[in-house]
Amino acid sequence: MRIFTTFLFLVIGVVSFAQRDFPYLDSSAFSYLESNNYEAAETAAGEILEIANKDGASIYQINAYTILGIVNKNRGYYHSSIENYLNALKYSDKIGDAARSSACLNNIGIVYKLQKKYSEAISYFRQSLHLEEGLNNELQRSIRLYNLADAYLEVDSLNLALSYFTNSLIIEEANNNLEGVIYAKIGIGNVYLKRSDYLNLGYLLEEMGGQLLSMSIELRLVYLELSAEHLLGIGQLSRANEQLDSAMHIADQYELSYLIPELLRVKIKVLEAQEQWRDAARWYKRYVQLTERLNSEEIDRRIDELSYNYQLQKKQFEIEVLQKEKELEQMKREKSENLGHLERRLILYILGVIIFIIIFIVLSLKKIGRFIN
Repeated sequence: MRIFTTFLFLVIGVVSFAQRDFPYLDSSAFSYLESNNYEAAETAAGEILEIANKDGASIYQINAYTILGIVNKNRGYYHSSIENYLNALKYSDKIGDAARSSACLNNIGIVYKLQKKYSEAISYFRQSLHLEEGLNNELQRSIRLYNLADAYLEVDSLNLALSYFTNSLIIEEANNNLEGVIYAKIGIGNVYLKRSDYLNLGYLLEEMGGQLLSMSIELRLVYLELSAEHLLGIGQLSRANEQLDSAMHIADQYELSYLIPELLRVKIKVLEAQEQWRDAARWYKRYVQLTERLNSEEIDRRIDELSYNYQLQKKQFEIEVLQKEKELEQMKREKSENLGHLERRLILYILGVIIFIIIFIVLSLKKIGRFIN
């Protein structure tokens, strides 16, 4: 009894230790993610999943899969990212956490949008928005509206895009969220640009000009690009060039190379409108070189993702092999024990039969002896 009690307390102690580990690992994983230490974040998230109850569901599992989804998205491993987000979604649905389910759906939509799979992105953004409409978080609902609008803009569904951008803007203004307001206005500005509505685009840009210093670097570059497109549209080519040169200087300064191709594309259009063919060819050469480099990096990321998935599958296969070997060893031990039990029973049975025969013979001999006497 004492041995059993000791064993029971040991099991409880291990479980309690694992439970105490969850908050620490969860906090560590998010800290590593914020500092862009992806390997450490991945390790901490993996440890959470290793000690988690596979048949149950918890917030820690959801967070772990979400972190893995973010890490893989930032690495450009889109397939792996979606797989992890889907796992997070499964556990969110399992515990009935609509807010986390909505976040998972939104994250999946973002990854599809990055891959230019707009119909899939729109489907997930719509599902997320549907959940947000039943929750009491206006700013999260605004983000879903913005994401839907941005996806519709990419497929030239301009009326839908304008409607969703406008609804997002209304929410952001009501909540005095300046960054959200700027995002929504830039979205609306892009709708005006696609419609060649330079009058309303001009009013909007003028309104946003006073907020320029409050914008993040990325938003400022997007604003300058939109402003240059507007100036190109109304024929103010010199001013458009100035805006683009300023934007490219900022992009180079902050090493935001992924934003430069769009700036170069507009720059080439401006130079062509000015009939400066030699300068246009020079900038086009830079555009080609940069896009080729970015495409090469994208291909490298795809190769890295394949290698990453291969290593994961290899590790999973090795774990399964070890598990099978353990099960086989256990079966062998059980079989050996069963055979041992069977042998002992057989020996006892034979001994019993022999004893019975001896007793029978002895008794028979005694009876014969009495009969003779």
